[in-house]
Amino acid sequence: MAKQRYLNTRMWRDDYFQNLDPSEKLVFIYCLTNPDTNICGIYEIPLKIISTDTGFNREMTEEILARFEKDDKIIYRDGWIAIKNFIKHQSLNPKIIRGIEKELPKIPEELLIWVFGKPIYSLSHSNSNTNSNSNADTKEFHNSIRNFLQAESQRLHSESYYHDGSEAGAINKIIQRALNGKTLEQAKELFKTKALILISRIENPQNEFERKLSLTPRTLLGQWNKLVETKPRERYKQL
Repeated sequence: MAKQRYLNTRMWRDDYFQNLDPSEKLVFIYCLTNPDTNICGIYEIPLKIISTDTGFNREMTEEILARFEKDDKIIYRDGWIAIKNFIKHQSLNPKIIRGIEKELPKIPEELLIWVFGKPIYSLSHSNSNTNSNSNADTKEFHNSIRNFLQAESQRLHSESYYHDGSEAGAINKIIQRALNGKTLEQAKELFKTKALILISRIENPQNEFERKLSLTPRTLLGQWNKLVETKPRERYKQL
């Protein structure tokens, strides 16, 4: 489905934008208007697609994006674009706010911190205490998933999987799937069930595919719909 993106015409009189060269202006506008953008200005897009769509080679595209990062305008990390002031220029009616909040759990924490100064999962301010608790609970859920998978991965594979910030994005997507129409406690229970099924398959592989599985957020996310409920092993009941 096609999207509509509105640009403020005053952008052409903005000092920063006027000082960009033509190629930089093109990439800047592209970041605001390409088909992969979303309502919060933080979205996934391969560098190859940016290069193909704008007509610049990879090296030049990286140089332009590096300038935007240096200028604290746009950052590109692990296949994600984040635009610092994108939300500030949106008309934040209730529908837009709901749309933004729907996207936030999908976003790697590193990018949320870069844009907002902290991990944030709600833009509503009508009840700050409630939202603060909600953010804290979600952050705690994120940490518990990370710590559990890291510890079990160490036990299963004698190594830690958590090498870079890209895994945070997978954990955020796991949280979003687990929370879909559920309470936080129900989401935690669903995560535990899915994780234990995956652990059981890794420990007792039934085929060549299962013998290649590893316990990482990305694997859990990719297998999420295939991990149908079953009784977890006795020794995991207290986890």
